[in-house]
Amino acid sequence: MEIPTAVYVIWIIVLVVAYLAVPILLKVLSRILFAAQKIEQYAKETRQASQGIRSHIGHAGALVETNKLLTAAHGLADEIGSEGTQLVGELLKRAGA
Repeated sequence: MEIPTAVYVIWIIVLVVAYLAVPILLKVLSRILFAAQKIEQYAKETRQASQGIRSHIGHAGALVETNKLLTAAHGLADEIGSEGTQLVGELLKRAGA
């Protein structure tokens, strides 16, 4: 049984295409692997940053309480200031000034 020449031609074409395609495919796969590693690194950094943000946001309730206390302290300071002014006025009256 004799193999036709067309089979040899097709076989040679397939070998040449495979020979040329393998390096290209390896290059594409290596670039995909490199990109995947960079994405993994960015995801890890993002996860760490988000955990830090979450831990800082956990203390936001304390800031609300601090704001309430400072508002109360400001009101108390205003009250002491007005009473101090009244006291100075009263002392000046008693001193005859």
